[in-house]
Amino acid sequence: DDDDVVDDDDTTPPPDDDDSTPIGDDDDTTPPPDDDDSTPPADDDDAAPGFCTGFDVVASESEPNDDVNSITDIITSLDGTVTVFGTASSCSNDGNTWTGDREYLEIEFGCADEAQATLYWTSTNTDMDLQVADASDGTIIDSAVTASTVSPESFAFDLPGSILVGILCWEGPTNAAWELEIAF
Repeated sequence: DDDDVVDDDDTTPPPDDDDSTPIGDDDDTTPPPDDDDSTPPADDDDAAPGFCTGFDVVASESEPNDDVNSITDIITSLDGTVTVFGTASSCSNDGNTWTGDREYLEIEFGCADEAQATLYWTSTNTDMDLQVADASDGTIIDSAVTASTVSPESFAFDLPGSILVGILCWEGPTNAAWELEIAF
């Protein structure tokens, strides 16, 4: 009948839905988690991956400067958070790149999801930097490389599964303590 206020030939814009199904069905303009069906959020019919929880984590350290004692502890929790504690045996640079302690950790996750990488330190006058790369090909995913002695350095990124994390000390005292957290 084309002239009523509900069917698809009227002038009412979405979320009128352009059919006789009530508001909330998949013809409206609401983005996920609207779900594109009649099940209320968080039915999660969108393409976003599920959260990483309760997975196994494998971490290994590589040392370009042969300081094998700088990682002091690696903790994983059931919610998927990985926390790594360590120290930078030396902090220095040549004006263009890091020349002191450079920690590189490969962390293998059994899932892919959005994550937050945060590097904390407590030493004053210390400038630490953080990089995350895809472990499969070494492509830098993101980095927090700022000229700042203010902790923390942090960024959100799409976790591809296994990552290579660089903890880099630009300047600061010997044995500056740091803490890295990868959380979901």
